[in-house]
Amino acid sequence: MKLSTNKKELKDLSACLSGYKTFIEAHGDKDATLSQCLSSNGWDDVWWLISETFDQFSDQQKVDLRLLGCEYALSSIDNFEKEFPEDKRPRLAIEAAVAFARGEITQEELSVASSAAGQQHGQQMQHGQQMQHGQQVQQQGQQGQQQ
Repeated sequence: MKLSTNKKELKDLSACLSGYKTFIEAHGDKDATLSQCLSSNGWDDVWWLISETFDQFSDQQKVDLRLLGCEYALSSIDNFEKEFPEDKRPRLAIEAAVAFARGEITQEELSVASSAAGQQHGQQMQHGQQMQHGQQVQQQGQQGQQQ
């Protein structure tokens, strides 16, 4: 069961230099719990540490971490839904991840939901690039008319 980390582990995991320095400044040679790492280093570094050491967590910790990740994703889903109010796939994918963490659906069902959300994200990124390109072409046309 994983409860803490230290500078040796972070060095062995090849932590980024800025995150490593921040950890050393805050904790020195002492072990630090994940909560302490969150306070000193922030979410990005803690999520990186979790992903690098996931196999060291107990089964219950893994469930708790999956649910925490889902809560984190849900906390920002409103921004997406304001931009794309008709697209419920990301929310459904997060809800599927919650159901998987609770043992209510299989890995295969989770993969299907995640894939659907990922395909939609790719389509929206492509649509956004097309819109941006269209705006650039329109601006160039307007500039040509003014000359």
